[in-house]
Amino acid sequence: MDRQDALKQVIERVQKDLIDSVKTVSDFRKDELTRLDSIRKELKQVREELATVIEELDSSTKAYFSARADLSQIVRSGGEAEQREAYERAEGFMLAKAGLSEREKGLRNMRDYLERDERRVAAQVERSDAVATKFRLALDVVNDEIEAGGSSKKDGLSLAYGLVERESRSLAREIHDGPAQRFAGAMMSLDFTRRLMDLEQYDRACQELSKVKEQMTETMDEIRSFLFLLYPRDMEDGLDVALVRLGDSMSQKYGVPIGVKSFGPIKSVPEFVGANVYKIVRQALGNALLKGNPERVTVMLSVRSDRLFVKVMDDGSGFDVEKAKESAIARGSYGLVSMEERARLAGGELKIESVLGQGTIVSLEVPLRGDLDRD
Repeated sequence: MDRQDALKQVIERVQKDLIDSVKTVSDFRKDELTRLDSIRKELKQVREELATVIEELDSSTKAYFSARADLSQIVRSGGEAEQREAYERAEGFMLAKAGLSEREKGLRNMRDYLERDERRVAAQVERSDAVATKFRLALDVVNDEIEAGGSSKKDGLSLAYGLVERESRSLAREIHDGPAQRFAGAMMSLDFTRRLMDLEQYDRACQELSKVKEQMTETMDEIRSFLFLLYPRDMEDGLDVALVRLGDSMSQKYGVPIGVKSFGPIKSVPEFVGANVYKIVRQALGNALLKGNPERVTVMLSVRSDRLFVKVMDDGSGFDVEKAKESAIARGSYGLVSMEERARLAGGELKIESVLGQGTIVSLEVPLRGDLDRD
């Protein structure tokens, strides 16, 4: 098989995966719409029941205070039988009022929970619409490329597909080692809890349920971090804002000051370019903080003459760039290679300069307009 046929197969595979992705997102959206409809129906019922309970509670409260007033009057002037009857009547209204108050509290909590769930699922539906639109646009591009048959652009698609494949495998490993293991542990704990309940060992069962809750909380935190890796929501506020927040987050995590400075019209950076630049900078920061032992890291980005310039500089231990690449590839790690491929995918150029004992400088230059369309 020659290179032309191999590239054609890659593009056709990308096309198939995009079609599958559109279907997956569409199915997800359909399921979430069904779920949203169910939540809204339940929320409507809860609101109606809450309104009824509030009305009953109001009537019960008035009746209770009226019964108390009657009891006070009878205590002063009535006989023992009348007092006992008035007391029992007031006590009955008090118990009814307490029961309705508890019911109101439970319904309010349920209403608040359903309202939060409604907002969350509605946001997921909205995001799935946006994702499906992006997949369809990508599919249109791939279809156009298949018809046009431009070899240089096929190289770009091949590069992008390889990058996605590696990131998918990496993410799959992390999910397997993280959330998947925690879910398995939670299932075992729930089975154990059920056996404890059967044995009427309720205190131990409650302890196990508390452990499951902790596991699920940690799992949700991990899943949120994975979702952030897939698409950092901070990018919606602009590349510069996203990098400042990234710097603050990583600085807090690793205890190393990270300064982010920007110059020029950063808002003009296209979303596709910004997303790739963000991931390159995140990888560069991770490498510096995990391996370089720096005292400070600085990120600088500027836009001049329709080009974006980015530098990530640290004063850490430095390293031999070529040896590091060879060693990383040998052990199946593609961090530095992926950074270079992302730069090429955006039509730019990445350069890594490092001297042992003197730190590292990662330089990135990306065209923002015309150069992106060059063949």
